[in-house]
Amino acid sequence: MNLKTVNDWLEWIESIHSSEIELGLKRVDIVRDRLSIPTKLDIPVITISGTNGKGSTAAYIESILTESGRKVGVYSSPHITHFNERIRINGKGTDNRKICTAFSKVKDAIEQDNPISLTYFEFVTLAALVVFIKEQLDVIVLEVGLGGRLDAVNIIDPACAVITNISYDHQDWLGNTLEKIAREKAGIMRKGVPVIYAGEDAQETIKETAKKIEAKLYLLNEQITTSTNKNDWNFTFLQKNIIGIPLPDAGYHQQINAATATAAILLCNIDISDKEIKNGITKEKLQGRTDKFTRGYDCIVDVAHNPDSIAKLITYLKNNPSKGKNIALFSILKRKDIDAVLNQSRGVFDKWLLVKTADPDSHKDTTLQQIFATKAVNEETESLNTTSEAINYADNNLSTNDRLVVFGSFRVVSEFYSQIKINPKA
Repeated sequence: MNLKTVNDWLEWIESIHSSEIELGLKRVDIVRDRLSIPTKLDIPVITISGTNGKGSTAAYIESILTESGRKVGVYSSPHITHFNERIRINGKGTDNRKICTAFSKVKDAIEQDNPISLTYFEFVTLAALVVFIKEQLDVIVLEVGLGGRLDAVNIIDPACAVITNISYDHQDWLGNTLEKIAREKAGIMRKGVPVIYAGEDAQETIKETAKKIEAKLYLLNEQITTSTNKNDWNFTFLQKNIIGIPLPDAGYHQQINAATATAAILLCNIDISDKEIKNGITKEKLQGRTDKFTRGYDCIVDVAHNPDSIAKLITYLKNNPSKGKNIALFSILKRKDIDAVLNQSRGVFDKWLLVKTADPDSHKDTTLQQIFATKAVNEETESLNTTSEAINYADNNLSTNDRLVVFGSFRVVSEFYSQIKINPKA
């Protein structure tokens, strides 16, 4: 077995377990113990669950702490262009050599007496912890992959738990009601540990769980408050009253994520100035979150892939209309609620460019076209097979005032960025 590069390792890691997902902590916890990783670290760990906004909240924490001079590690998924994005330190992906070294240590641990099989996510989670512990960080941020209670990151006890919001996604794993989903995501709570809930739905379930576990719950719009002005917004929590924070371009939901991130830092008793918080919020930029640029026409690229996140994107598009045509470059996974997506998107786009990505679970472009016809979507559709073909279509048919909106899955955003890097257009 010749495991020299990160890609070599990733191919091997994907091959060693029969399932892509196997929720449960027993196996990964045994390997954690073999690696001598304690469940409670000497530095603050912020664990983030929730349906949407996890990556942005983690990025705001990272940006604020980096601005304050701290060394912060962020474990996040999925990545968009490079695997290294999943294991970041102060906004930069960990270099290949360190990742390969961490992979090797995890491999040695699973192959000890009584070998243990780990899923891709479990293996990578442990490797991220190996990297972070060696780097002697000030703070670690762990983003849950799926759910919370049985997710691999939950082997580590947080200093602060964050639940961004609760909405429908992954019902086959988490349950088909908001209350069931909330209980799974609330599984990151610990007795005596502060927890933030920044959502509105299933709030009673979150409150009941926190009370049962004896976690100290802080709610957005109750203990944590914000107020919005014409050009900026204000934040109040504990002893902090920060005024004049610039409004985020992407909309109100990013203001919520920034407020949640700030509150989490304060609950970890990290000494930080108002200026560092404001600068960190202003400088935060996570790829794939309402990215805006021009390519001879306007482009907006967003990883929105479930009803709640797509609703936020649609709100942004309506509040910021295109001067010309609105064209969607769209792909979605088979397990997603496409009915809800289409209901939210009716009348927004002049045309849909439908593609199938390399993800095996991606809908075929022709199947999408049939679904659109069945659902009586009145906008024009065009089946273009691949993301590359859709980009070529846009390059040849969109004018200066038109806008291309790329969304529907992480993979379509990844493929879009990979293709325009190969074929840039001023």
